[in-house]
Amino acid sequence: MKGVIYKGIHDIEVEELPMPEPTDNDIVVKVMRNGICGSDLHAYNLGGDEIGVYPGAAIGHEFVGIVTTVGKNVINIKPDDHVFINPSIAKKNPGMLAMAGGLSQYNLIENATINKNVFELPKDLPLDVS
Repeated sequence: MKGVIYKGIHDIEVEELPMPEPTDNDIVVKVMRNGICGSDLHAYNLGGDEIGVYPGAAIGHEFVGIVTTVGKNVINIKPDDHVFINPSIAKKNPGMLAMAGGLSQYNLIENATINKNVFELPKDLPLDVS
């Protein structure tokens, strides 16, 4: 899969990344639409160190997608659900390097919990306006 990685001021690259490998408590989401995050713009234009966006971070943090894989311990989330992700708590480790990268084709959401880090969207709501 492809993902956008922050390298430094005015330096981002599309890289080939491994597909996410969920554990029993995780889900994988196929990213369908992504908004541009203010922290991504700040990092790209001015540098990210002061806001915790360091080289190597996957960028793009406001996204909606479709659940593709669900770990066996995850409840109330199923494949094909349309979801919004809280990127700040999508990964176990704190900080921007651990945030979900919405400019990647797929994202691993660790310890996926409905109405905490995963929010279901109505399927009749077009993803373009989510």
